[in-house]
Amino acid sequence: MLPFETKGGYVSEDDAIMQLIEKLREASEAAYRVSHINKHYNNTVRGEGFRTMGQNLEQMAKIALTFATKAGHA
Repeated sequence: MLPFETKGGYVSEDDAIMQLIEKLREASEAAYRVSHINKHYNNTVRGEGFRTMGQNLEQMAKIALTFATKAGHA
């Protein structure tokens, strides 16, 4: 099975964009969890690094959504 949906035999750009946004959100949440775990074990430098990574991924998801809606998608 293909990792994306098709409409009439063609890859749907809307579906691909929404999958991208969802994956970025999932990655952001995972980075925040790793950050929390590291901070719990007093590894604050690494924890802050993963927190920043989570913030960056969250921002990327917002940018992707902005691009999608300005282009008439989603």
